[in-house]
Parts: sequence; C-alpha cells; structure tokens
Amino acid sequence: SGPNAGGKTVAMKTVGVTALMAKAGLFVSCEKAEILDYQNIYVELGDRQNREEDLSTFSGHLSQLKKIAEEANELTLILLDEGFVGTDPAIGVAMARATLEFFSNKKATVIITTHFSNLKTLADGDHRFFNGSMEFEPHKLLPTYKLLNGIPGQSYAIELAERMGLNNEIIQKARSYYGNESQRMENTLKDLQLKRIEVTEELQQQNLLTKKLENELKSLHHEKEKLSELRSSLVEGYRSKLQKRLNAFENRLEIRERQFEKQKDSL
Repeated sequence: SGPNAGGKTVAMKTVGVTALMAKAGLFVSCEKAEILDYQNIYVELGDRQNREEDLSTFSGHLSQLKKIAEEANELTLILLDEGFVGTDPAIGVAMARATLEFFSNKKATVIITTHFSNLKTLADGDHRFFNGSMEFEPHKLLPTYKLLNGIPGQSYAIELAERMGLNNEIIQKARSYYGNESQRMENTLKDLQLKRIEVTEELQQQNLLTKKLENELKSLHHEKEKLSELRSSLVEGYRSKLQKRLNAFENRLEIRERQFEKQKDSL
C-alpha cells in the first residue's frame, strides 16, 4: 500500500522480473538472493475492459482471476495490481480478502497493491500476510520510492491532488466528506511513517557514529602497533648499544690483563 504514483506497481514488477531473470539463469541485481523456483508467474495488471467480449473493468479482472485460481499452487507467484477495484469498495475488500485467503491456502505467493484501508489490517490478525508500503514524505508531499517493511501506507490522495493544483474548494470539501474515523486511521498511518522516518534518520546517524568509532578504534590499534614496533626497535637499539659497550669493556679488560702479565714477568 502507499501513495498514488509512489512506486507500488514498479516494486511489484521488479519482483516478477527478478524471479523471471533467476529462472532464465541470469544474474539478479542484488548482493545475495534466495529465490523460489516458481513454475508459474501470473500477473493481473491494468484495465481489462473489452467491449467485444462484454467485459467491464471488474468482470475482466474476475475473468483473469478465475484462470489463476484454477492453476495456483505452492510454486505459483501471483502479482495483483489494484486488485478488486471497479466495484463497491466494501464488496471489493471482501472479495480481495477471500481471494487472498484462498491463494494462501493453496500456499501460493501473492503480492497485491491496494488502497483499501480495511485490507491493510489483514496482516494484523493473520500471520500468513505481511504489510509493506511505499514511503511518502508528508512534509514535502513527495514520494521517496523507498519500500518500508511491516507497516501499511496511506494513499495521500487528497494531498496529491492539492500538490497537483486541484481547485482548493474541492480539496476542502473532500477533507470534510472524508470522515473522522477514516481521517483518524490515516493520521495514525501518517504518524507511523513520520516515526519511521525519524527512526531511520536516527539509525543512519548511529551507523555513521558507529563507523566513526570503528575508524577511531582501527586508528588506535594502528597507533598501538606502531608504539609496539617503536618499543621493540628501542629495546633492540639499547640492547645493541649495551652489547657494544660490553664488548668494548671486555676488550679493554683483556688488554689490561695482558699488560699486567707483562709487568709481572718483568718484575
């Protein structure tokens, strides 16, 4: 979930392309990957309207889902973009939830993009599902195109319309019609994203501080090694000097002994 034009469909397409690249034996654009060898990859994307076949957006969508439901299994990847739109939102949510649970029972892997608020709470009570959202900078009213794991995202439709210059009277009335409860939920999601941004920034600062401390620690280790080498060099130098002085003293002593022997013989 997340804002309009925030990158949801692009992120979903990236998953599909990456899976296909892996199946084709190509390198994928990451440092490390563990990818299931899917037998089938199904994509339900775009408007299925067709006058010749008497299909509306919703009926065309259902026609494609019918085929996917017949083939789905544990080695199936299913990508649903804006699933179950084009009908009453309450019915759309119910249909979407039932379909996702059906695919989950089939043990298929499903990624769905959605603006349905009630569908975003599915992951709260069912461990088989997981929330992800595209980040939106609420102060600048601009998408960041970053994927956030674990939290749902709000649509920011009114904010987007405001940024694009839609008549202010329409914007204000839309806000008033939106409803307190929905607004409360959207505000909660907004606060979550703000906190996520703050935590991310703090984490980045901590990482920078950690790297700085690691560099300082490496520098200290390097200084310690240099001091150790210097100490060893000084000890070796003093040892060499002492040895030379000892050798000189022994030589003088030997000379004195020989002189003493000569004087003794003379006496």
